[in-house]
Amino acid sequence: IGALTALSSLSMEVNFMSGSIPSGLCNALDMAEVTLQLNGLTGSIPTCIGQLIKLQHFYIDSNEFTGEIPSNFANLVQLVSININTNRLSGQLPVALGEMNKLLGLYVYNNILSGPIPGGIGNATDMTSFVANNNLLSGSLPSGLSLLVKLNLLQLNENRLSGSLPVELSELTSLETLLLFNNFLSGGLTDAFSVSQTSLYVIDISENNFGGQIPGSLFNLPNLTTLAAVKNCFSGTFPAQVCDAVLLENLDFDGLSSGSACVDYQMEFLTEVTGSGKV
Repeated sequence: IGALTALSSLSMEVNFMSGSIPSGLCNALDMAEVTLQLNGLTGSIPTCIGQLIKLQHFYIDSNEFTGEIPSNFANLVQLVSININTNRLSGQLPVALGEMNKLLGLYVYNNILSGPIPGGIGNATDMTSFVANNNLLSGSLPSGLSLLVKLNLLQLNENRLSGSLPVELSELTSLETLLLFNNFLSGGLTDAFSVSQTSLYVIDISENNFGGQIPGSLFNLPNLTTLAAVKNCFSGTFPAQVCDAVLLENLDFDGLSSGSACVDYQMEFLTEVTGSGKV
């Protein structure tokens, strides 16, 4: 393959291929797309991939790659989408990700990546999807995430993240789905969300260490349909504003009793309510 220097697209997904990515692939300096997902490929991502400065799409998900994400990904400033999920990649998310200002989708879930989320990731201001669930990521959520003003999907569940939700999270006005369940996040929710987040309809913060009162502002999110927060440390009662969440379909809490302001006929719009709390 190293002789195909004029190659601009390589699409060989679902071919039951084995072995590693040949370094000769890096001779194709006009390469714009590499699609190798759903094979049985092994080994590490060749560092020479950093030479393919015209690369826009890199799909190697659902293989058995190991090792770290090469730091010279910083050279790939034309990248629009990175799909390296469902492998056995380790190490940290490279700081270089923040230098890819054309990046729209970053999919690194189902690996064994560890360490913090680099604060510079907020520099990829066109990003619409950041999916990194099922890893070993730790540390707090960087305030730089607030710069991802076009972000629709933030999926960081099933990691080891800790600390409180940064107040800057409320600035993600394009956010539609927020999945943070099964981490070690803590603190309250008073300033974490804003009524200006008109696109936000799914929040799952279950299996963390959040505590304190449930803020009424949470139910002022105008298009909220799903709110799940089981296995946390909340106290008190549901605020009266829960009765104003007329689009809410799924409410999943436990260990709480409801506010007296909610009578049965006001709650008919809830199509599913689970948990040990009384609603």
